[in-house]
Amino acid sequence: MKKLCSVLTALTLILSLTACAQQTGAGTSGDPAVSGSGSASQAAPTAAPTPTPDPKEYVVGFDPLTGEQVDENDRTRPVAVMIQNNKAGYPQWGIKGAEVLVEAITEGKNTSMMAMYSGYEGLPEKVGAVGPARDLFWQIAMPTDSILMQIGSNIYASNLLNTYQYQNLDGHYVGVRSFDLDYEKDKTANHEYCWYTTQGLMEAGLEYYGMSKEGDRLSLFNFARPGQEETAAPADSGEAASGSAASGSAEPASQPMEAARIEITFAEENTIPLLYNGDSNRWEKYDIDWQPQTDGNYPEDMDPMEKILTFDNVLVLYCSAGVKDDGYTRDYDLSEGTGLYLNGPTCRMIRWKKDGVTGGFTIYDQDGKTECPIQPGKSYIAIYGGFSGQAIKVQDSNSQDLTLWENPAPMETPERQES
Repeated sequence: MKKLCSVLTALTLILSLTACAQQTGAGTSGDPAVSGSGSASQAAPTAAPTPTPDPKEYVVGFDPLTGEQVDENDRTRPVAVMIQNNKAGYPQWGIKGAEVLVEAITEGKNTSMMAMYSGYEGLPEKVGAVGPARDLFWQIAMPTDSILMQIGSNIYASNLLNTYQYQNLDGHYVGVRSFDLDYEKDKTANHEYCWYTTQGLMEAGLEYYGMSKEGDRLSLFNFARPGQEETAAPADSGEAASGSAASGSAEPASQPMEAARIEITFAEENTIPLLYNGDSNRWEKYDIDWQPQTDGNYPEDMDPMEKILTFDNVLVLYCSAGVKDDGYTRDYDLSEGTGLYLNGPTCRMIRWKKDGVTGGFTIYDQDGKTECPIQPGKSYIAIYGGFSGQAIKVQDSNSQDLTLWENPAPMETPERQES
């Protein structure tokens, strides 16, 4: 039997030893600091009473990932799956059906992706190839109380889940209860690119741990509600929003700029283009070779443009970034930053803030004073740190470059931990 399958089988035998160290359910309402070092221990309780946190504004009647209206009794937990994103591992399965797709570099020059689905009943036929977890992605998924699915992890993602006592479904522990191997793909692709999950497999993992399919969900963004204007209020109306991401003197409010194309260079020879399609009023995603990025759940002989990934919203979140204490893993400050929001044929300069690990994103206009609601629909999110070799280019329909934010300031690099 192949190496990974053997590892999965062996590790399921020690599940009883590892499960006792983790608790079932969503993250805690508090927000303790997460260390970037290799220590997985939780902070010891203090004698002094801790302040009662403000109650979370759990979303009711709206999809936490798309902002679209749903039944008010729907408390279905979203599902977040780590996806292998090396072109050598194509095709990928189920990514066109994702309500949210997040992409970023965490090591080297290849990006990783996380696909998020509104609920277990909305999972596509197959989802994969399932990849290893990284804490950057889980910090985005945890506020929505998502069911987290992965195969493997680095120490930082493990520490994050341990600190917040957040139970996930990891193939290294649940094995073939929640993940299966595509044997045909395994004949030609590396073994690690052949693992997938399904609704039934995910449900089996939940049952094994005694986890619920329902939970308390926060909205991923401040979505526009029915009747709300698409554009933000004038920048000079009212005081700055509480917790605004702005710093220094206020800037003029951003006016939407006409946009037809965005290129996100995550690393040298790794540029991801998205093009606006006026017929569908959506953004279409291409891969690093300028080929349509498609979904392997569709027939091979189907027109690639009919199975290309499309999105209503494209968000590029600029983060102060650096390298973690292993000297290799990328680190991102997800507390606040600047960015770009593309919806329809427009691009808007934005500022954003995230309320800790367990909080969602709030998007502001360029001045940082007025909220900029995200329009309901499917979203692509790129996390951009401005590392050496990275760049962002947005062009209008006349192929003219738009003036964008400068790269964010880098984080201070911690001392490397000796093993």
